Amino acid sequence: DGQGAVLKSAPAPSYVKEGQRSARRISRLISEYRENKRERARDMRHGKALLDAVSNQINTEYERVKREQVHAYSNYLVAACDPDSPMHTDNPLPLLLPLLH
Repeated sequence: DGQGAVLKSAPAPSYVKEGQRSARRISRLISEYRENKRERARDMRHGKALLDAVSNQINTEYERVKREQVHAYSNYLVAACDPDSPMHTDNPLPLLLPLLH
């Protein structure tokens, strides 16, 4: 009747379907890996920023305490050397020994 045969495509063999599923799975895993990598990099940057901030706070506090201790100790040494001070000592050398360490 002039219409010719309609060719039906044969169903893909199971190994082709399995290969396509594997390719999609691999593609999805690669995408997940890239996203996880970006998240880890973001987390690491955030963690480093947090660590730097805490470190700066610790250093600032340490410097403040050190200044206060040096100031207090110098006042103590001045009082120990002052003959009119109740903290006066005739031998201030033992008071100076901690400064040598």
